[in-house]
Parts: sequence; C-alpha cells; structure tokens
Amino acid sequence: MQGIVRIGWVACQIAGLALVALGASGCATTSLLTPHPDRTAGLIRAVEGGRSVAPDRTFGRLLKGADRILYLLEAGRLAQLQGDFEASRRWYAEAIRHIRARDDEAMIRLSDAYGAFSAVLINDNAIPYQAEGYERVMLHLEQALNYLLMGDLEGAGVEIRLAAVRQAEAERRRARELEAAQQHEREWSLAQSDALHAVHARLAPMAAREAQSILNAYVYYVSAVIRELLGDENGAYIDYKKAAALQPGHPQIPPDLLRLADRLGMREEADRYRSAWPGVQPRRRPAGSAEIVLFFEEGFLPPKQEVAVWVPLPSGWTAVALPVLASPPPLGLPPQLQNGPQSLGSAEPMADLSALAARALQERMPAIATRQMVRAAAKGAAVEAASRQKGGEWAAILLSLYNLISERADLRSWTTLPARASVWRGFVPAGECRLRLEQGGTVSRELVVTVPPGGCVIVWGYRAGRRLEIHGVVIPQAERDLTPPG
Repeated sequence: MQGIVRIGWVACQIAGLALVALGASGCATTSLLTPHPDRTAGLIRAVEGGRSVAPDRTFGRLLKGADRILYLLEAGRLAQLQGDFEASRRWYAEAIRHIRARDDEAMIRLSDAYGAFSAVLINDNAIPYQAEGYERVMLHLEQALNYLLMGDLEGAGVEIRLAAVRQAEAERRRARELEAAQQHEREWSLAQSDALHAVHARLAPMAAREAQSILNAYVYYVSAVIRELLGDENGAYIDYKKAAALQPGHPQIPPDLLRLADRLGMREEADRYRSAWPGVQPRRRPAGSAEIVLFFEEGFLPPKQEVAVWVPLPSGWTAVALPVLASPPPLGLPPQLQNGPQSLGSAEPMADLSALAARALQERMPAIATRQMVRAAAKGAAVEAASRQKGGEWAAILLSLYNLISERADLRSWTTLPARASVWRGFVPAGECRLRLEQGGTVSRELVVTVPPGGCVIVWGYRAGRRLEIHGVVIPQAERDLTPPG
C-alpha cells in the first residue's frame, strides 16, 4: 500500500511540475500549443481575398502578452496592407518601443529565473519573442514607408537612420547567442556535425540567393531615395554604393550611383563604375518632367515548419524538433507600371526576403540545435533519475510522455513580411498622372495624382494572392537635383 502511495505521490509531483511548466510557458509565450503560423494563415488568406482585418480584435490579449512584439509587428503590417498607414505607424511604434525595452537582454535572461526555468524544461517557445535581426531592420524600413506615404519626409529619415543602428545591434546580438551556445561543447559539436545535414540541406538552396542575413539592397535603395529627398547627397551616395555591392546587376542602381558620383566629384570612383557598367548612363531628369519611384512588395514570407532530427546523446538516440522554412511559392512576373495607356516599365526584383529569412535561420541553427540538445539531455537525465527511485517507474513513464509532448520547435516569425521587393524609377511629363499596376493579368485601381515639374511621386504597391494594390504620395519639390553637374 505504501508503495502505491509513493508511486502516486511521485507521479503527482511530476504531473504538477509539468503543469507548472506549461502554465509558466502559457504566461511567457502563446506558441507552444498553437504554432504562430497557424494563427496567421487565416489572416493572410483574408488579406489575399480583400477582406477587412482588424488587428486589435484579431489578436486581442496576444498584443499584451510576452510575445507582444511579434503580434505588434503582424498588426502593423496588416494595417499597412489595408492602406491604413497611420494605424500601421502606431502599431510599429509600439513594437519599436517594446523592442528597445528588451534590446539589452540576452536570449535567456540570467536575471529571469522563471523564464529560464520554463525554457529549459520545455523549449524555445518559452522565451519571449524579441524579433530577428532582419525583422528589426525591416520594421524601420516599413515604418519609413508609412511616413513617406503620409508625406512626412523627416519621420521617414529618422526611421532609415535607425535601420542602420539596428543592423549593428543585430550583429552583436547574434554573436552573443553563438558564444552562449558554444559553452556547451558536446552539444555544440553535435550541432555542427552531420546530424543536422537534412536541416541544412533544406535551408541552403534558399539562403544562397542572398549575400547576408540582416540587410539587403532594397533597404539601402529606399534609404538612398529618402536621403536624396532630404537633400543628403553624401548619405545617399553611400547607400547606393552598399546597394550596388549587394545587387551589382540591378538595372536601377548603376544610373543613380553614376549620377551622384559625378555630382559629388568622385572622379576615380565614377571611372571605375563606368568600367564595370559599360554603356550605363547617369540618370538625368528631362526638363519639365517629374520623377516616379515605385517600391513594390510581393507575397508573404514562407512560414516555418517543424522537422524531427535524431541525435546521439548519453541517454541514447533522441529526437529533437527544429524549425525549417517551407518552400516559398513561385512569384509572378515583374509588375508593369502604367501611366494611362503608356507602359512606363517593369519593377525588377531587388531583394529576396525569403532567402534573407532562410539565411538568418541557417546562421542561428547551431545555437538553436544546441539549446534543443541541452534540453533533451536534461529531460533524459530527469527520466533516468526518476526511474532509479523506488516505485518511480510510473513517474518515469509520465515524464517521458511529457517530454515527447513538450518537444516543439519554435516556429515564430514575422510571417506577413513580403517575400520579394522590387523597384522601378523613371520620369514622366509633369502634370496629371493616372498610374496603375498590372501583373499577370491582374490590374490595380488607378492612382490619379498631379505632380509639378521637379516633383516626385513615391508609389508603393503590393501583391497578395490575386490582389494588387497601389498607393502614392506627391513630394512637390524634391530637394535633390537630378541635373548634370556644372
């Protein structure tokens, strides 16, 4: 009788510990039992179908939970895609505020015993979401576009400068995470071994399409355009150079880089660029014309998926759950920008954000896998310790079942970011413009604007499913000069 009581008491202790851990993770995260991609899949379908989505009602208490940063990002993007740029600005500003409040924290804060306990016992979903490096940079880029489309150049300039700051912070944060993972030498070695070959094979082809994981040519090009609109030619020139380094073959970058190299008197650099791009002419504004700059964003980032990988640990071969990216759907032909009956040109892809996300996950995978293995080893040791106790067989069985249930990959990411970004830039006669986008037989509504000579129209378009939208703002007197020097 005493043995039965002891077994029941141990089982109750284990079950109670599991309930405490699950309760802790419920307070600290919302993604253990309901993966984040499952929460956003319906919202993405609604946007693609042109149905209205209210982020505050959709996410509700999630906007106040430990994963609030993630849901604030999604809310801001959903508002942006519905053309409510002021609401999007507010959601993004709130996300920025919470990111800054956590910016100096480690992946698992040493001072947060509660969060660290639940994370070790369960998985990475117990760690409050802090946003990937590329997500932080894209947050400030999308916020800059909000300000641009509301006609606030100064606000756009502030956000673009912050994007550069966040890049450096993201690189330092990634280095700290890798350093922490390397302290677990055995698990780190396993994470670098052939045990993860299948995971890396899933990510490598997609990741190879971008040169790095945090910034991209689209960010630099948008930054350069904004700096030029503010009259900062030196800053714009630097950003065009960075964009060219990442996308040297993009047709829109060389004419702007050559133009500013000439204007700023960078003769040696201008000669070097002309040698690299024979036949390319600096972009010049015809007399009496106005400029149009199109930023086009398309699709959604592929969601993360879970895969099980078997790894050898002291307790034997153990399956750990790791995240990979789903294969991105094929994107459409380049969109055409039209002015009335006239076709102005095609927006050419400048950034593959799916590749950016894949490269970021690929770079973090050793650290992610190391944490998973450390947790798996700790759980295995707990089962072994329970099984050695008198009458602990049932406790060991319950704990093993709990370990199996709680082994979930962290699938959180900013899923409503675009999969691809494209750019077109050119000139039209000043006066009334009747702009629309056409892509694969789908045509957007018409955007009617009147732009004075020397002015600039910033056009932002996006494609979601079969939905094609266009928005724009006129900058009456652009402060930069597109005429030849001297």
